[in-house]
Amino acid sequence: MLTNIRNEAKDLIDHLMAPESYMMALELEQRMIQLVNMETSQPKIFGVLTQILIRLKFVSLHLWDNETYEDLITNHLPDILGSEIDVNDCMTAKVYMIPVLAWPEIAQSTIEATQRSSRILGNQYLVIRGEKTERPPMVKYWLLDYVRSLGYQKHNALERAQYFAQSQNYQKLSELDKKKIEQLFEFYDNLKPLPLLPEEIAQREEEAPHPLIAIPRQRGEEEFYSRSEEMNFEESPPEPEYTPPPAPRPQAPPNLPGQKPTQTPPPAGPYREEIEEKDLAGPASAQKPSPRLDGNVVDLKEFKDR
Repeated sequence: MLTNIRNEAKDLIDHLMAPESYMMALELEQRMIQLVNMETSQPKIFGVLTQILIRLKFVSLHLWDNETYEDLITNHLPDILGSEIDVNDCMTAKVYMIPVLAWPEIAQSTIEATQRSSRILGNQYLVIRGEKTERPPMVKYWLLDYVRSLGYQKHNALERAQYFAQSQNYQKLSELDKKKIEQLFEFYDNLKPLPLLPEEIAQREEEAPHPLIAIPRQRGEEEFYSRSEEMNFEESPPEPEYTPPPAPRPQAPPNLPGQKPTQTPPPAGPYREEIEEKDLAGPASAQKPSPRLDGNVVDLKEFKDR
């Protein structure tokens, strides 16, 4: 079984067949979960399967989710350094899968994942620039000395060569470990793209419908859009506005025998008091007031009797 897996994986890795490597990695990972006892009973075979799984995942690096991607960078990057797999080629495939304006964020998260790595590269303790205490040869301490020596900015191959020529830590490594460190620093520098100019940012924002996501048209949409451009869509005349009919006036119910006639209620509107019959008769006639007599009043009837 191991020989078949190794031969099949080698063919996929040599030809950088990412989709096939992704599917084989999923299948192999499920098998290894079922054979969990093999890690203690046959650790050598289990270790070989683990290395094959890691290589398959790096070949298909751009197809994995962010959690798996960062786990590969933090915990398994040294496993492929110096091997037949070029990690920079794997990252190139991932770059093409990411929108341009989203790459700085992905690159920064990858830098942080690399700086967290505690994997060992070399067998000698490191003397970090600016520190008196020696550190174990972990990836994060290699990067710390590299940054303190040359700065955090992006460096080219010539600057890296100057670091290697002056670094005592590098001089103590074996040839294989030197190759791994060289690939590590190249990978680390490639994650630091040059800053975009304002006009370049504006141009790239115009090219994409969304600043971070460019959504391609689905299958069949191209044919629809090509046909719709040939059609003439005339605007239909606006529909007339709907005017509701006036509400009917309420009718008085019929009068029954012996019942007082019912008046028609007034139409709906402002409040008005009910009119009674006495209000229709008009105001009562005013009586003429008697004249007021002052002084001595003579009764004329007494003179008439005389």
